[in-house]
Amino acid sequence: MSTIHYFANRFSPSRPLLTRSIIVLLALGGFAGIDANAPTCRHAFVAGTDSHIRLKNYMGSIEVRSGEKDRIVVTADVSDDCIRADKKGNMIEIAAVKEKGIRPINFVVSIPASCAVTLEGYKCKITVHDVQGDLEVSTHEGDIDLYKIHSDSVKVNSINGRIMFDGDILANGLYTFDSLNNIDLFLPKDASFDVLATSDHDHIDLGGFGLVDSGSGKRIAGRHGNGGAKMKVTSEGTIHFHRR
Repeated sequence: MSTIHYFANRFSPSRPLLTRSIIVLLALGGFAGIDANAPTCRHAFVAGTDSHIRLKNYMGSIEVRSGEKDRIVVTADVSDDCIRADKKGNMIEIAAVKEKGIRPINFVVSIPASCAVTLEGYKCKITVHDVQGDLEVSTHEGDIDLYKIHSDSVKVNSINGRIMFDGDILANGLYTFDSLNNIDLFLPKDASFDVLATSDHDHIDLGGFGLVDSGSGKRIAGRHGNGGAKMKVTSEGTIHFHRR
């Protein structure tokens, strides 16, 4: 006998309406449990290829993924009045409402791949997957993980968080990474770029990237391949380049 029918049979058969109600409630609520963290706030916007989303969060997390080509969808695990959402032209602005009290909010955002993205967090982990538009990310305390990035404009800053970038380096692109913590860069082995990297912690690990006119130790300036793309990496922790 199933758990639902066991509880239903505990009630008198002369109360069929109540019995059916119990079965429905148990089935919907589920003895598997109700997910208390399921998103309760959702905003959807029509978006073109030139759209730009700016999102600010104080605590919790932000996750951005490539989705439909003509729509931006934002979900969060708080009630709707805790989020401010505005659209003006091609700019969409999302922010946690500070006046409602600073609390952990977990955002999940789906965007067109070409959409420009600006993300700001305080005590907030930020993850971005598979985007192609201009990308700017900053945190005060919170790691930043960027995967499958194909953009010619990437600016990443974290005061105390770690930075991980796994993406392409496009011709004439501009890439800036700055943190007091460690920085790991996973780049194509045949990428062409001019780099200036400075670490206050230790020598910089080039990971097998041979640079022309490079320095050594804690400050390196040089060219890989034909150059072109500009990269600046600054850290008070470690800097590691990884070939892929």
